[in-house]
Amino acid sequence: MYRFLIVSFLVFWVAPSCESLDPKDFPNLKTKVIKAGNGEQMVSGSDFVKLHYLGRLKNGKIFDSSYKRKKPTRFSMQSITVIKGWKVGIIGMREGEVRRLTVPPELAFGEAGKGDRVPPNSTVTFDIKLLKIN
Repeated sequence: MYRFLIVSFLVFWVAPSCESLDPKDFPNLKTKVIKAGNGEQMVSGSDFVKLHYLGRLKNGKIFDSSYKRKKPTRFSMQSITVIKGWKVGIIGMREGEVRRLTVPPELAFGEAGKGDRVPPNSTVTFDIKLLKIN
């Protein structure tokens, strides 16, 4: 009985949601391919990805950069800690591709912003270079 309750809890409450990651469902998210990739595999919603990024505010001010830290970031596309604009915006990317994402507040940091780096309700731009899938 306890095993059933634990499994039920994990399946219904802890398992990742079945949220849409289809770019067509998010017309306010703008994507532009800066450089085409050369990999055969394309990013899907179940992958782990490794990438470099540069985040800018509308006024051009850089608020975050993995390049500056000299350390790419790696995450699961199912992670709840990654902004939705990234998860939707990198679907379909190939290794080596560079893509610019212009992310509206509702898919980025929303009303809360991000500390003193990103004001509330900000549209942000990310230049993302996909290094590796899985």
